Amino acid sequence: MLYLWPQLEDYKKTLLLIMGDYTQIGRRKSNVGGVQSVLLGPEDMPDKLKSDIDAKVLSMNPNLKMISWWVNINGNGHRNDIHDHHDRTPPAKLAGISGVFYVDIPDDNMGDILFFGKASSSSPILRFEARPNRLILFSSDYPHSVEENLSDKDRISLSFNYIENVND
Repeated sequence: MLYLWPQLEDYKKTLLLIMGDYTQIGRRKSNVGGVQSVLLGPEDMPDKLKSDIDAKVLSMNPNLKMISWWVNINGNGHRNDIHDHHDRTPPAKLAGISGVFYVDIPDDNMGDILFFGKASSSSPILRFEARPNRLILFSSDYPHSVEENLSDKDRISLSFNYIENVND
């Protein structure tokens, strides 16, 4: 299940202001080169952006809640290897909804996002070009990767995860 919205409001200025704070301390997950920020809580996301993303996700399933988001900055030669966002830490959780929002894509050839079958076959079955202000939503257990950035400019995106909102 993959959902695509071609345009959201331009959040570049707002996110560039907060990214300076969060990209100094990074983490290594699927990224090969580049910077991936620490995990951030829903309260750290700009209100209007959170509201817009919530509206899209909750229209698919009103029982979801955002649990985390992070910033990705990939320069020339950087990519993200195949991965998914499903938390399999016991006790196992149902797959939720994840997404990517492209903040700054100033050039061509900055790396498409590729989606693979559940068996993580070697050939992608879906491909989407990175475009500014594009929001792509998908099941958190859907394997995907991001191609190498062939531009000399940075590709900036944010990613996020929603899970089933169950009362503990």
